[in-house]
Amino acid sequence: MKHRSGQIARWRTRLLVATMMASGPALAERPMSVDDAGTLPRGGAKVEAGLRA
Repeated sequence: MKHRSGQIARWRTRLLVATMMASGPALAERPMSVDDAGTLPRGGAKVEAGLRA
């Protein structure tokens, strides 16, 4: 029984490492430059672009 639990632990560790390596960096929205924050209508979408200078 110990042999099987060790295999499962190694498999889980490998899966965790592979998942962490495959995940991308976290991306956040740029800070707002206006004070009148509004909400989008249901089903609406927003496209935003930025350039780091």
